[in-house]
Amino acid sequence: MKHEPLRYVNQQTMTLIPNYAEYTEESCPSNFPPGGGGIGVPGDPNDPSTRMANMLEAKNDVTEIETLITQLKDGGITNELITNINGSIPSEAYEIYLDLMSKSPYLSKEVIEAAIEKDNVIPNVMLRDIMVANPQSAKENELLESLDNRLIPMPDHMKAEIWSGTEIASALENLESIKSYYTRKVSRDHRYLTQHYMTDTVDEAASKQALTQLLQIGLKPEAYYQLAFMHLEDGNPSMGEQLLNTIPNEFELNSFQAAEFSSMMDYYAIRKQIQQNNQYLNNLNETQLDDLIEIATNGTGIAKGYACSILNLYGLCDFTYDNLKNSSVNGESFAENKALEYKRLQKVRSAYRFVSISPNPATDFLTVQIPEVDLSENALIKINNSDGKFIKQIKLSTQQFETIIDVSDLLPGAYILNLLNNGKLLESNRFIIVE
Repeated sequence: MKHEPLRYVNQQTMTLIPNYAEYTEESCPSNFPPGGGGIGVPGDPNDPSTRMANMLEAKNDVTEIETLITQLKDGGITNELITNINGSIPSEAYEIYLDLMSKSPYLSKEVIEAAIEKDNVIPNVMLRDIMVANPQSAKENELLESLDNRLIPMPDHMKAEIWSGTEIASALENLESIKSYYTRKVSRDHRYLTQHYMTDTVDEAASKQALTQLLQIGLKPEAYYQLAFMHLEDGNPSMGEQLLNTIPNEFELNSFQAAEFSSMMDYYAIRKQIQQNNQYLNNLNETQLDDLIEIATNGTGIAKGYACSILNLYGLCDFTYDNLKNSSVNGESFAENKALEYKRLQKVRSAYRFVSISPNPATDFLTVQIPEVDLSENALIKINNSDGKFIKQIKLSTQQFETIIDVSDLLPGAYILNLLNNGKLLESNRFIIVE
């Protein structure tokens, strides 16, 4: 491929426009290590000093983007925003709605989750607008599933609008994608340099010192793990242990990384004991094997693999390729089900005719056009103010698909019009009254 995409970004979406670009070595950079040591040629992109400079530059880019994301996500006040949502009352619904919309499209999963759970304050029509304005919410399966658990489950045609976000890259996702690009660049250079210094056969002492300095940069917890085991191999287990203990303070660990760290500490303790006892890996006692089995069975991340590698010497590890394959199949099955559900909702949306209100904003009256559905004798329109307070209702006939509503008695502000049939909400829409 010889296409270099040009990025166009606005507040909602990103479009990639193909553009021809000349092929260079950077189009498909090598990930192979330079092999048996020595010093690279200055100016060569694979020269260690060049790689190091590129890595540090990319690391600075990651830091800058992380700072920007922190400032933009939830307006930089995630905890405060969640507290405001959780403590809100129905009369504050419109105020909360405006606050969340003003921080879109940079709302976090946690804030949207709080809005979904506050169903006695934030009605479906407002929640729909919030989630549509934040397309990243459509990629969060837990959020989509929770829409059915509200006191009044969100109607399918509203969910279809939210699910359409699966086809849109939001501004927040764009920033996270750029951050991911530079993070991968850092990881690639870091891995390359690590392999270079580990395979150097010309000046092993200098390479080992350079490797230690490289790992001390601490780009990821994995680098600290690798350096800790280098200390262990050098006969300094306590130094490695001290380094591992600094990880929670040096890194903001997510739930997976925290579990991985706990497993790694357990594994390191076993390896330290093996070294202090002058044991070989094929001569472990029953207690040590039980501890390794516990890590291989219930552990997380790298330590799980390390423990399994030792247990393979005894034929005791059942963590096989089939486990990974079955996991992958289950993931593919879930993705297929989600795609089918999205298609179903799109059909619902295309067949649905939304309530139309005009003029909007209004002063004296509204003309409301209603979808041609089978209305019962109990069909009616209810109007609530932005605080959720009931204002008035209009009874509809079974074949009444258009009606005029007098709103001259309403104060200026925002209102919600709800169409109900046999007590079931069919649609909600907003309108504004002006002087």
